[in-house]
Amino acid sequence: MLQLGRGIGNRQLRLKSGLVFATLIAGGLALGAVIWQEDSLVARFLSNQNIVASYLRAGGVAGPMWCILIQFLQVVIFVIPGEITQLASGYIFGVGPGFLYAIIGILLGSVFNFYFGRLAGRSTIGYFLSAETIEKVKNALNSNKAKIAVFGLFLLPGTPKDAMCYALGLSAMTVTEFLIITGLARAPALLASVLIGAYASRRNYGLMILVGALVIIAAGICYLYERRRQKGQQSSRPG
Repeated sequence: MLQLGRGIGNRQLRLKSGLVFATLIAGGLALGAVIWQEDSLVARFLSNQNIVASYLRAGGVAGPMWCILIQFLQVVIFVIPGEITQLASGYIFGVGPGFLYAIIGILLGSVFNFYFGRLAGRSTIGYFLSAETIEKVKNALNSNKAKIAVFGLFLLPGTPKDAMCYALGLSAMTVTEFLIITGLARAPALLASVLIGAYASRRNYGLMILVGALVIIAAGICYLYERRRQKGQQSSRPG
């Protein structure tokens, strides 16, 4: 009787996983079809800051909802840079609300990528992620301090964070750990983008330059730290 119950439970779990996977695939295909149409709404959204801003200015709850949706799409379609939507969020909504709406969209998109990677498996992920990206995540997860290494990768400017979310779905990391680590690591760069957008709306160019300079300094420190960490790992490996 116990084995029968387990069998039914396993079948239900497989059915739920299959439905989720089918939904993700269908959603991904639908998004891809819309995006690759030359005159599509999404393509015009994410390629032109003026168009993004015009939708974010919609009245009521529509503006914030557009902000969250656009940021979600940008994370899922990781080849599109996120700075446009993040700057626009700060420009239209200010620092607090702009950061909140953007981080919600980023986290939702990141969870989508994470579960897609987990359900699709490495063979499928390999079709649209570079071997270099997968190798970066693999090396981070194989280090002695895996979670700190992943945090460092997401904190480091210039790394393909949205793409790495797909690769992290292949790991044993729980979704809670994933959200905490990547969310905290993404927050500083996101806040900087939102701040620049907010200061631009007020024509406060002095503070814009200051934030930009701080971002460059922080990026340099993170880069040097990451290089030092990698060299330390290589020297500690047996020859």
